[in-house]
Amino acid sequence: MKNTVLKIHPRDIRAFDQDEGIGAPIYYTWNGVGSEYAMFQLNRDTGKVTLAKNFAENDLQSPAILVIRATQLDNPDRYALATLTVTRSSTKGIRFIHPVFNFRASEGLSPGAPIGSLSNNHPGHHLKYFVSDQSVLSVFAINTLGEVSLKNKLDYETKPEYIFKVFATDGKTNDSSVVNVTVENVNEWEPRFRYPHYDFFAGMNGGVHDLVGKIEAADGDRGDRLTLSLSGPDASMFFITPNGDLRLRDIKDLQGSTATLTVTATDSGDPPKKTSVPVTVHFPGFTGVAAAGTAASKSSGSGPILLAGLGVVLLLLSLVVAVLVAYIYKVKRKSNAEQSGDVKDKALLKSHISNPMFSTDKMRPGTAVALGGIPSEASKSRVPSPKVHPAPQPPATDLWTSTAGRVKKLSWGDKTEPGSVEDLEELDTIPKVLESNNLTVYF
Repeated sequence: MKNTVLKIHPRDIRAFDQDEGIGAPIYYTWNGVGSEYAMFQLNRDTGKVTLAKNFAENDLQSPAILVIRATQLDNPDRYALATLTVTRSSTKGIRFIHPVFNFRASEGLSPGAPIGSLSNNHPGHHLKYFVSDQSVLSVFAINTLGEVSLKNKLDYETKPEYIFKVFATDGKTNDSSVVNVTVENVNEWEPRFRYPHYDFFAGMNGGVHDLVGKIEAADGDRGDRLTLSLSGPDASMFFITPNGDLRLRDIKDLQGSTATLTVTATDSGDPPKKTSVPVTVHFPGFTGVAAAGTAASKSSGSGPILLAGLGVVLLLLSLVVAVLVAYIYKVKRKSNAEQSGDVKDKALLKSHISNPMFSTDKMRPGTAVALGGIPSEASKSRVPSPKVHPAPQPPATDLWTSTAGRVKKLSWGDKTEPGSVEDLEELDTIPKVLESNNLTVYF
């Protein structure tokens, strides 16, 4: 009944000040809150405990554990604690404390780990327990004290929750309750991409938000959500959607015909895990014009190297030009030398070819025969010395061409000799150019 004073064993609750001669007063309070404390009242001065309400048959099915605090009035920092266990002696039969027991178990627990306890109004008593689903006993075990433990390893991806009914009996009475075991997911798997490397081809005329390719990723943990992000030197030119669509943003900073970046997938597990994959995007139509301005603005650091390279190229070109000029000069000089040699030979040849008729040397006597024979000794002695009047100077006309290298004096008395024919064959037939335009024949 309400306001009934509880009988406390082994004696009533009482606290006192240990300082002799002072005897500071003590007051009592509850050191906790909860439904158990609401059923009782504690006298602040005496420490007596009474019922706060009339108990029904279902109230206080299990012992209530209460903590009482005794505090020194003049110094709140000095206090002492005492534990009070309240049981209902008039309870009849076995009763579970809760109609539904909710337990949570991580899938990372090892077999044999405790899950929870099926509390009843007979704590510490050995009872018999039964379950409605026999398959549950392959995963969990329940001993006679109502303690539930893990028999085999849990797997959130296979079964995230177990719900079954449990019965308890002491041989005379029995009771039932519902057990709900929720499996807590553990981040066991890292995100996985469909391919270890992605290659895409995109056109230089692609517009903003144009689709480049699709990147697929998945996670082995049930319920985990993946977040995709981009990183790398060319990541600013692209963006990726939550469903894995890789799209163009702006390619004005493109430095070559390919762009490289990294896609990272992060799951929502605790702790989160992530995986990355390289991505290469090819631009077959790239000519370098689009990035000329940016490349020029960013190449200030490489300016001296570029100038040095240009200087080396110019030096090599200068050497090649010098070698070509020297070679051409050498060839022309050799050609001029050969031409001057030919002119000298021709001049020398001219000096040796002259008309014996106009020579200062003494003409040899003799006359030319009609058939071109060589005169005999007798005829030579009969030839008188000719008298020749000097020929007038001819006008400046074209040079005459001589068809014979020898000139003979002709005589009517010359006869053909046997060896004359052979001598005629020895005559030089090379045409000669005479320095005079006159032809004089002696008979």
